[in-house]
Amino acid sequence: MRCRYCGANIPDGILHCKECGGEVQIVPDYNPLEDMLAAHVKDALKNSHKASKGGVRSRANAEYGNSGRTAALRSDSMRGAEGRTSAIGSGGRTGYMDGGRTSAMRSGGRTGYIDGGRTSAMRGGGSRTGYMDGGRTSAMRGGGGRTGYIDGGRTSAMRGGGGRTGYIDGGRTSAMRGGGSRTGYITDGRSRRYTGNTAMLQEEWEAQRKQAERRKALKKKKRRKALSVLFFLIVIVLGILAGLFINSYAGKVYLGNRALRNGEYTKAEEYFQRAIGKDKKKAEGYAGLSKVYIAQNDVNSAEKLFLDVIEEQPENVAVYEAAFEFYLDTKQPMGIPALFKDAKSIVSEELPDYVVHEPEFSLDDTETYDDVQQLTLTSKEGEIRYTTDGSMPDTQSTVFTEPIQLGEGSNVIKAIVVNKEGVPSQTSEKEFTVELPIEDAPAVSPSTGQYDSERLIEIKVPEGYTAYYTIDGTDPTTASTPYKDALKMPKGETLFKAILVTKSGRVSGITTRNYVRE
Repeated sequence: MRCRYCGANIPDGILHCKECGGEVQIVPDYNPLEDMLAAHVKDALKNSHKASKGGVRSRANAEYGNSGRTAALRSDSMRGAEGRTSAIGSGGRTGYMDGGRTSAMRSGGRTGYIDGGRTSAMRGGGSRTGYMDGGRTSAMRGGGGRTGYIDGGRTSAMRGGGGRTGYIDGGRTSAMRGGGSRTGYITDGRSRRYTGNTAMLQEEWEAQRKQAERRKALKKKKRRKALSVLFFLIVIVLGILAGLFINSYAGKVYLGNRALRNGEYTKAEEYFQRAIGKDKKKAEGYAGLSKVYIAQNDVNSAEKLFLDVIEEQPENVAVYEAAFEFYLDTKQPMGIPALFKDAKSIVSEELPDYVVHEPEFSLDDTETYDDVQQLTLTSKEGEIRYTTDGSMPDTQSTVFTEPIQLGEGSNVIKAIVVNKEGVPSQTSEKEFTVELPIEDAPAVSPSTGQYDSERLIEIKVPEGYTAYYTIDGTDPTTASTPYKDALKMPKGETLFKAILVTKSGRVSGITTRNYVRE
């Protein structure tokens, strides 16, 4: 390891340089107060300083050129110029070195000027002033007061026992050490160090810190006060808004719904009645009041409420919608098409989701068919439910899945369409007539005549017919004796009459036979 101050080799484990006595500093100290001090001492440190220890004064004048070729240091003894080595011992001495590599001035009061040299030293017991520009290493040591100016050097040190002032600008490492009080200015360097008496600066820093804390506490107090005032204002505004809301239509509906949820039906009814009194055209009050009736198992009163309002306000679409929802909630969807039946066109225009079209029939109900038929129902809006017994269909009636068989006679078909939301259409009703061809009259054997032995009377019954007969001469009807099998011809004279009746009840002509059996 090399000494950072004089360049001498330092063995491992040694903490002081044997040549210059410099302390080995492995990790440079850094004091944050240096920057505060720097601005105050920078200008003062650029000039040379006087030292007071030892009683010896030294005067030096230096003229500095950028290339370092002309410089003069005057004293009482001698001058040297442009020599490579100049040494002066004892007494007051003056040395001049320009471009030389080594210059030493020892003993007594000394003044040295070194420009461009790589190594320079000024040592002795008196007061000393050193100036170095561009050199890489500069050291000023001794026992007296010392002033050093080093600009651009990479390493610089000022050491001694007396009061010291150092100015270092641009160096990478700088230190100011000694036994007395010390002042140092360091700028642009990579490492900085300041040691010495900093009690005054510590007190100033502590005072500034406390002042900053007081300002911070004051700001915090003001902020808390502002927040308290803001909170108070917000509470007041919210209170005013709450009061306005409670007395409004929406507020009454809100209170009614809350009372309804709590089972306070009387109070809920009162709130909803007040809401309706504030605005009779809005539907929320009616809907809430209907729920109060429903909760008390009085569905009829709830339905009547809507029907009465619709009668008074036939174009109030909002009330219609509330009524439709009432029917769906109470499992009475068929009330929707019934209510739509007499509604104004504006209702269906404004509420298309509740409008479901009737199913389509594949057969024409104005035509009479002479054969059995198959009827098909279609719709694109939902499933189809129908009846064939003349009853009104509903959402629980038979679902249409295959063609309906239309037999002989009259066939009444009623059907509705139910969409995905469970809303049914109006009921579509049609009657279809099927008339099959019929026999003119049934065939009866034997024919009319006189018979001397027992004979059997037979009626030929076609498929799909039922035969009825009489033997007393009256015309047969469906109330007469139905023919099941051949019967014996009675003795004496018999007037036999017979008819055929289809399944649809159509009656054929009468066949008459006159029998005489001896």
